[in-house]
Amino acid sequence: MGGRRAADVRRDSSDNFSLHRVLGEEVYAAAPTGTKPEEIHLAPGDFCVSTSEWPCHVVMKDGISVRGLMIPKGVLSPLLTRGRLVRAVAIPAGSPLGSLMGAAFDVAIAQVPLLSTELGEAVLQNLCGLVALACGASEEGRSSGQDGLRAARLEAAKHHIDRHLSDPDLTPGHTAAALGISVRQLHLLFEPTGTTFAQYVAQRRLLQCRAALTSPSDIGRSMADIALGWALTASRPSTARSSANSDCHPPQCAPQGQRTKLIALRPFLLLRLFAR
Repeated sequence: MGGRRAADVRRDSSDNFSLHRVLGEEVYAAAPTGTKPEEIHLAPGDFCVSTSEWPCHVVMKDGISVRGLMIPKGVLSPLLTRGRLVRAVAIPAGSPLGSLMGAAFDVAIAQVPLLSTELGEAVLQNLCGLVALACGASEEGRSSGQDGLRAARLEAAKHHIDRHLSDPDLTPGHTAAALGISVRQLHLLFEPTGTTFAQYVAQRRLLQCRAALTSPSDIGRSMADIALGWALTASRPSTARSSANSDCHPPQCAPQGQRTKLIALRPFLLLRLFAR
């Protein structure tokens, strides 16, 4: 049980929106100025958008179990109708927007610390666009939200690919159906990246094969067996081969210089993990 009393709001000079994702059951009650508290019942994985301007009361079934972002008012307000929230907004995890927001949120938490400042801001701005669509978007917010939708759908497609990488039946049709979009829309998601769907799949499989060749647990396996295990056939796009052998590093091997840029990036959205 926790929250913010009216006295806490008066003492707090910060002016932020909050986006939090619950990991357990939660009842959230916020009281916009001049109104009675309105309870929102949240299930695991659901999102809630609120503001630091309001007193609130939170009851969590399994104790504090949330992850969240504090979004400065100057970042999100231009994307919202009339620049503000009129009530706290719940976004169910199982809804289409909630599913895409979950993908965007996971990317922000996992990748922003490893990206350049410019790319990190783009990831966070896309997430803000999705928040605006959920809460009532201004004209600018609708434009940003559409960018966020495209980015979130691309991440969802990549996540689906990674989960089914060893499946020989991983095809554009299979992936598009899982995302609830057409095959044409799927190909359009990959178009701005300069890499086609087939090339991306091949790149990911080649990287897994390379990791297996150096893994102690795969000693004794032939290259052919490893390739078949990751559904690689003899013919693959040459671009995928060259990418797998390039000097690119996975995110966890990002140069130290990129890590230090997070210090400058954090104030943009005050990226935080509240608790687990």
